[in-house]
Amino acid sequence: MEKGNRYGRLLVIGIYRNSANRIICKCVCDCGKEKDIYAYNLINGKSTSCGCYQKEVITKINTKIPIERYSDIFMKRDSGSTYEAIGREYGVSRQAIKYICDNKR
Repeated sequence: MEKGNRYGRLLVIGIYRNSANRIICKCVCDCGKEKDIYAYNLINGKSTSCGCYQKEVITKINTKIPIERYSDIFMKRDSGSTYEAIGREYGVSRQAIKYICDNKR
């Protein structure tokens, strides 16, 4: 872990330890936002952007699947359909369907 390393959309521009002695990386995202991220989350791939990617995914989901259709997705998932199968039906990724199901509105 050093300055200049890239993790997804994040570029490490500084490294320090917080008061709990955890390693924190000051990163700049491709969108321009700076964010402090635990080094552990960068190394293990848990953090790959400042949050801008998640917003892009949600926007894409909402343009492909109207919110009125979410109840259909919940019913299909509750009846045993896989995220992959539902995603294929709606033309979005498995992760998008999982996100919808995990964050019921």
